[in-house]
Amino acid sequence: MDVIFVNTRGDKSVSKEEYYTILGIKADGLKEILSIVNTQLKEHYCGNMN
Repeated sequence: MDVIFVNTRGDKSVSKEEYYTILGIKADGLKEILSIVNTQLKEHYCGNMN
């Protein structure tokens, strides 16, 4: 699983959203994208985004 943070423009505002990418490895060793999930960050987030 990996995450990327993206500033996304909405209805008159910009919010920072998380996009999680979930990968699987097939029997032959190739990677396959299983899911991409989008969530909005909450105002109380305290982590370092840099």
